[in-house]
Amino acid sequence: MDGTSEDGGAPLDVRLLTAAEVRLAAAVVAGKTNAEIASAFALTAPAVESAVTEVCRKLGVASRTELAVLLGALAEAGLEASGRAADAKSVGRSD
Repeated sequence: MDGTSEDGGAPLDVRLLTAAEVRLAAAVVAGKTNAEIASAFALTAPAVESAVTEVCRKLGVASRTELAVLLGALAEAGLEASGRAADAKSVGRSD
């Protein structure tokens, strides 16, 4: 996977995301449910759903599944897509 959107469009630019959105996207990549993310971030499940939709819109992906697959592949490949992919991999760890 080369970091382009699934439809062959422009590469994902995670610089479009705020730090909070990067953490949220990382939780999606980690397989967390909206309820789990809501609990961890002190949000409501509908607020998480809305935020995930906004992240998907910003990155040009159609679903949270596509978001997880693409960002997960970037993190696994060790690519630092626009300097923030590494952040996505470290969220959710308890050091």
